[in-house]
Amino acid sequence: MSVNILKVAVIGTGNIGKTIAANLVKGNRTVIIGSRKFKDAESLASGLGTLAKAFGTLGAASLESEAHRSPEKAVLFYATDNPEIQETVEELISESGFEAYHIGGVNQSIRIEVFGDLHEFGALGKPVSAHEIEGKI
Repeated sequence: MSVNILKVAVIGTGNIGKTIAANLVKGNRTVIIGSRKFKDAESLASGLGTLAKAFGTLGAASLESEAHRSPEKAVLFYATDNPEIQETVEELISESGFEAYHIGGVNQSIRIEVFGDLHEFGALGKPVSAHEIEGKI
């Protein structure tokens, strides 16, 4: 018999989001936290345990148009300090039609923010493949 483990995401780091996330973690549930305010998500996750910054490398139009492209997938960069969640983050990125590329810990996440050196609207200037970034990171 296989067990399907439910993955839970809490969107928002206000009073309700913080409380729900904390309660779920206390109940031994892994929680993914999403927020428009990265510092708020980072602060909440540091108290609860895990944080990954992902899906912020491209604008919405490129997330739609570049998904599942071939022959080479576009890269989505991500950052996390927790190697235990890397596989999950990479799986989510892959299922979304992109190639995952780990850039390091959350202290590197500024690089994948808008205008960062690894963001479409920053130094890269466009969506890129893994081949295009070889030796540049």
